[in-house]
Amino acid sequence: MAIYRFLIRVAILNLSKEHNYGNNFSMLIHTAGQTNDHIEDEKSVNKVLRTFNIEDGVDSNKKKAIESLHGEAEKILKNLDGDISAAEVVEFVLDNISHNEVLIINHKKDKQNVIRSCDPESKFVFAIGGNIVSRGLTFNNLLSFFFSRNVKNKLQQNTYIQRARM
Repeated sequence: MAIYRFLIRVAILNLSKEHNYGNNFSMLIHTAGQTNDHIEDEKSVNKVLRTFNIEDGVDSNKKKAIESLHGEAEKILKNLDGDISAAEVVEFVLDNISHNEVLIINHKKDKQNVIRSCDPESKFVFAIGGNIVSRGLTFNNLLSFFFSRNVKNKLQQNTYIQRARM
């Protein structure tokens, strides 16, 4: 649902005549430091993005996802002043879903991905990282943050502090 909400908010900001934040935004997904976790999160994000690619037709799974996106857009829009409809938001997402990047940003060899994450050049940029995010980066047009890092055993003080920092 976090990805849906990010897609919706990007659409709203792009469709809004009142805001001038730019057109391209990032969602940061902070995972555990294990490379396998990054790869799994990358697969999950790509799976959701493929769901909204309707160039090859709309099956029942895609139809359900689009209906869910529409419902979530209605919930978000009812709390906003404006003349944007949920149908317009869904249409924007479907029309622009191919303008996305899913980037892993946790290694020294990922320098270009870090740059592209921090200064997004695509409508929907998903930055997936762990340790490098904890060290500090500045994201221009960061719109959403998802903390997917799990905690071994129980929450400890340092985990609370780190989450508060985020």
